[in-house]
Amino acid sequence: MEKMPQIKLPFWECIRRSFLCAFVNFRAFAKIAAVWFLILLYEIFAGFPSLCGIKENSCPGENFQNVSVVMVSLASVAVAVAFCRLIVLREQVRLFAFSFGRRELKYMAYSLFLFLLIIIPSVIFMGVTAGIFDKAGINVPGLSVLLSLAPLIIGIVCARLFIILPAVAVDDRELTLKKAFELTKGNANKIFWGQALMMLPVIITVTLLTMLYNGLNLSGFIADLTMAFLLLGLSFFDAALKASFFSHVYQYFVYFWRRPGERPE
Repeated sequence: MEKMPQIKLPFWECIRRSFLCAFVNFRAFAKIAAVWFLILLYEIFAGFPSLCGIKENSCPGENFQNVSVVMVSLASVAVAVAFCRLIVLREQVRLFAFSFGRRELKYMAYSLFLFLLIIIPSVIFMGVTAGIFDKAGINVPGLSVLLSLAPLIIGIVCARLFIILPAVAVDDRELTLKKAFELTKGNANKIFWGQALMMLPVIITVTLLTMLYNGLNLSGFIADLTMAFLLLGLSFFDAALKASFFSHVYQYFVYFWRRPGERPE
């Protein structure tokens, strides 16, 4: 079997296009996310559990927080799937259109699989290594810091599988995990750190909003509702930003995979 030539992802061009696409299609994103803002009704009823992380003295309870996290996670999956389809398939977007079925569940299952693929080996490695050093009575300064790098390293390796997510979103059954890993050879760092860069605007914005919220000592129903709305919107936009990046990466590799004569050197 002929060995597939390595395809090099143009990192900064992909980042630029991904950000541009997300912001140019912001109106489409708003339409996609609109129906999921109904989660705010639960937030109001439950005492704004999403604000617990920035307002710990008024947490409504662990069960309410868990339900809130699950609801936002499901909504973010639906937003990511719809945004992938918008970019790759140019699918028309309708206001308040609800979509959550087999495709979204499959996307969520693959996301969970990739998460566990990173976390489980990391936990095992850190636990076993720490146990060996402890049993041997060896004290290594900064060992915990070094061990904490395990999820990062494994995450970078597994990043080569991330293009399976947009493939699932657009119902591409030809792209398997094995094929995704083969296609993205030599691009693990670009995909991993590209995803991190796409998350940066939302992380910075949430940090600033949290500082402002706490610094001004805001309280009351209107302030909490506004903050919950902003956090919800930022969570959805974070999903859209990552979907935009993964979709562009997916399109790049699949294009040259299916047109072998046009592969870049």
